[in-house]
Amino acid sequence: MVMNLKKEKQMAAPKGLKKPNEISGALAVVIGAKKNKASRIDCIRGLWKYIKKHELNDGRKITPDAKLAEVFGSKKPIDIMKLAGMISKNIVKDE
Repeated sequence: MVMNLKKEKQMAAPKGLKKPNEISGALAVVIGAKKNKASRIDCIRGLWKYIKKHELNDGRKITPDAKLAEVFGSKKPIDIMKLAGMISKNIVKDE
């Protein structure tokens, strides 16, 4: 008889990028988080959804609107490669 090992193993708590962390209120509003907790992956995914919905990107450049400027801390356009770094200040790391 073959045992199903997946049922026997307990699911480990999410770690790293999948671990839910506290986020700022401004970021929660932009990504549509119901609580002020989200994983870094959910934050990036939510930001891209918001950026595309409001047509804020032009090639590699993102031009923030008022809500996104609160998250980024500036209304200056940013390069898409700096997006992950810009949200770091809005995520509280648990240690």
